[in-house]
Amino acid sequence: MGRQQGIGLIEVMIALLLTAIGVLGFLAMQTKALRETQEAFNYSRANLLANDLFERMRLNMEVAMAGGYAINSEDSPPSLPSCQPCTAQQIRDRDLAQWLLYVDQQLPDTSAQVSSVSQTLGPDIIQVVLNLRSESDGQQVSYSFQTRF
Repeated sequence: MGRQQGIGLIEVMIALLLTAIGVLGFLAMQTKALRETQEAFNYSRANLLANDLFERMRLNMEVAMAGGYAINSEDSPPSLPSCQPCTAQQIRDRDLAQWLLYVDQQLPDTSAQVSSVSQTLGPDIIQVVLNLRSESDGQQVSYSFQTRF
């Protein structure tokens, strides 16, 4: 019996080591899950913003089909008109000004591009592309949404 005096301490140290490794693995999984949740949340916001613009375009179909909603957020946004009643072009300006403001509020540091009536996509397909910086790794992420009118 005298030979087993240090065995209990070694077993406890090994158990603590295995527990620490398990806790570190759990923390790594939790961190990854939080990053992925944020990415999914950003995609959801981008999807809602694209659908918002698509619905605005459906209400102003004539201008949308003529390519009037094509814009790049790098360009200066249209001013917000104050009109009552508004022409179709003024509605387009209001729609784009409000939408770009929403994009900036919901997804900061995001560039937006709207392409309409493209030869490569088809004559009645509108595409919205939102480019944002991933919060997890800083990489540029591009979300592309298309709809057919």
